[in-house]
Amino acid sequence: ARWGVKVDTKCQIDDCGAPSNLAHLLNNCQKLLDRYRFWHDSVLSHIVQKVIENKETSMNVYADLDGWRINGGTVPSDLVATGQMPDIVLLDKQKKMIVLLELTVPFDSSISSFKSSEDRKTDRYDRLTLDLKALGYKALNMPLEIGSRGVITARNHTVLATLCGICHIKNIKLLRRTLGKIALVASHRIYLARRSNEWSGGQLVKA
Repeated sequence: ARWGVKVDTKCQIDDCGAPSNLAHLLNNCQKLLDRYRFWHDSVLSHIVQKVIENKETSMNVYADLDGWRINGGTVPSDLVATGQMPDIVLLDKQKKMIVLLELTVPFDSSISSFKSSEDRKTDRYDRLTLDLKALGYKALNMPLEIGSRGVITARNHTVLATLCGICHIKNIKLLRRTLGKIALVASHRIYLARRSNEWSGGQLVKA
C-alpha cells in the first residue's frame, strides 16, 4: 500500500468480510459509505470555497453541502422542476448561464475507471442539461473525477481550468495541487481506520 502498511486480505469491517485490497477499502466497501462521503465532501467544500471567493456577484452558488442547498436541493425550483441534485450548481441569470458540476471519486489505478465515471455522470444529467438549454440557458454538464489517491487526469485538468475561467480563479495549478492533497489526506484517514467499525472523520479536510 502507498502508506507503507499492507492492506488486510479480508475486510475487517463488521458484516462485510469481502476480500480486501486498497480499491475495496477506499472505494468499494458498502459498509464505508459514510467515510466516502467524508472524502467527497472535503474536496467539494474546497471547490465551493474557491468559487465563492472569486466569482462575480451575479452568480449564485448551490451545493450538496450543509448550508448550501436551496429547498433541499441544488437546482432552484423556479428554474426547472427536477429531483436531480448535482453536487454544485452555478447560476448566473444575468448571463443566462448555468453549470452543473458532479464530483466522483474513482479508484485511480486506470484511466478506464475515470472514463466510466465520466460517462455515467454525463448521462445522468444529460436530460436536465437539455431542459435548461431549452429555457435559453448556456448549460454546461461538467463531470469531475478526482482519484481517491489524489490523481487528476488531463481531462479533469481541463474541467478545472474551465471552472476557473468561469469563476475567475487565477491560480489553477494551486487549486489542482490542493484538491489532490485533500483527496490523499482524506483517503489516508479512511485507511488508518480500516479495522475500526466506529468512524468519526472529524471536520472535513481543509487545505
